[in-house]
Amino acid sequence: MSLAAFFTSFLLLLLSEVADKTMLLILGLALQYRSRLQVFLGALSAHALMDLVAIVLGAFFGVSIPEAVLRPVIAVVFVLLGLWQLYKLYLRRGKPKKKTVPKAASPFLVTFMFVAFSELGDKSQIISGLLGAEYANTLVVFIGVLVGLVFAIGLNVFVASKVVEKMPRRLIKTLVAVLFIVFGIATYFF
Repeated sequence: MSLAAFFTSFLLLLLSEVADKTMLLILGLALQYRSRLQVFLGALSAHALMDLVAIVLGAFFGVSIPEAVLRPVIAVVFVLLGLWQLYKLYLRRGKPKKKTVPKAASPFLVTFMFVAFSELGDKSQIISGLLGAEYANTLVVFIGVLVGLVFAIGLNVFVASKVVEKMPRRLIKTLVAVLFIVFGIATYFF
């Protein structure tokens, strides 16, 4: 096992996910659903799949998903999600409708789909692809990435969600909406 490949992958992924837009999304989902374990597993599975694809592409072809193509789409989706949340909180008139979530929409599947979409062309996926191209041992790179993700997602879902849980719901929703808009704009321009 190449320790350099493992520790480089672990540290780069852990650091790239701190304060990342996907972590914000995962935190929001952890607050929405009671089953934090399903949110954790959905997020980890989606991340693992997306990063594995990037590592394999990086290792065998030396390419990654073109960021210039995905960046505007992802930016617009995040801004729209933030605006929609603000609209629901402050502008929608009438009696609030009771939320109904279809039984088929499990926390695992919802989290998996959201995280997989938000990771397309994300910096962690790009880093994974570059690490796959850099190191010959893709399995070690993947294990390092996976361990980094377990730490980042675990801290987010099981620790940060407990801290944020004590805050007023409306404040949390407003902050999440504003952060989505800020991350969308930042994704487009940076």
